[in-house]
Amino acid sequence: MVKSWNKVPLKSSMHMRVLHQEYGWKVVDIHKKYPKIPRRAIQYHAKLSQDNETVDKRQFNKGRPRILDDRHVRRLKNTVESIRKFDTVNFSAVKIAKVCKFNEICCDQTVRRRMEDLGFHYLNTRQKGIMSQDDHKIRVDFAKHCLRVENDKLWLERISFYYDGVAFYHKKDPYSEAIAPNAKVWRQKNEGLKLSRKGKKEGNNGKAVKMFVGIAYGKGVVMCKQWDPEVRWLGVNYRKFVRRTFPEALKCSANPKKKLVLQDGCPVMNSKQGKLGYKSVGCEVFSIPARSPDLNPIENIFNLVRRDLAEFAKQNELKNESYEDFAVRVKETLLAVDTDVIDRTIKSLPNRLDMVIRGKGLRTKY
Repeated sequence: MVKSWNKVPLKSSMHMRVLHQEYGWKVVDIHKKYPKIPRRAIQYHAKLSQDNETVDKRQFNKGRPRILDDRHVRRLKNTVESIRKFDTVNFSAVKIAKVCKFNEICCDQTVRRRMEDLGFHYLNTRQKGIMSQDDHKIRVDFAKHCLRVENDKLWLERISFYYDGVAFYHKKDPYSEAIAPNAKVWRQKNEGLKLSRKGKKEGNNGKAVKMFVGIAYGKGVVMCKQWDPEVRWLGVNYRKFVRRTFPEALKCSANPKKKLVLQDGCPVMNSKQGKLGYKSVGCEVFSIPARSPDLNPIENIFNLVRRDLAEFAKQNELKNESYEDFAVRVKETLLAVDTDVIDRTIKSLPNRLDMVIRGKGLRTKY
């Protein structure tokens, strides 16, 4: 296999010539000093005379002009922002080249290079934000307390149901969204690093179907109510929602008498009016640490539902869907989650707590 080597630098070329012509070094001896340069190239540079001396013009040679000039790059930037705002974040270089009509004048690799010039790179998707050292300590203390004071009955019998809010984003073309690459997306390196309550960077573009969902051990999904997008949920409206929906959900839960509900630090659920609503129905809240979605099994159910929604769109080649139809499909998919799957997910909580302790507060594989 031939060794790869770069063009001989001008300084090295002059040094070879001096060694050969002034000091009488042989080409073999010079090759020992520059083993990475082929002997043939050393011979050429060592025997250069003053008359045919070459000048290194690489720094003055700018190469051929770019196919995509500054005007094209500005158009590319505006198109990327438009696609991410109104269409999807999971787009490929082929798609953006087609939207910009650059596929008629250049190849996809040229588009990728210009994307990188704009600061976008084809990187792994980032859904979880950073965690502070205090978060690590709080998670470890919480896990140790639960394993020391509580037992498996807490997760299976004492907690009435696991509760959280979730958003599923409507796309006009679900099929294209489903077949788009999910492992990697075009994003900037600093995106998704902001500290948030749940440790996530929300916002996949599109109108959201927001749901309040509750799951219980041995009972499956006990609550599945859609948020009214026209209502501001903070304040009195959320308190009314709790008083209207929680009694029915508690009756169908794993422990209707205890009325213990596990939830995270969602600002809507932990607002002053929300707490008054829980108190009015006799409900007690069991809170998990901030930025700990891996300690709430309902998050895993949401991921399964997202996967099922994408699989349905791919299998049926669903290329056009209204917001209302998508909301119905989301609710039906949530209610169709197998009870055995929910039970196995809840049973994994002791193992999750043990992994949090062993990992010193870092996020687990869940």
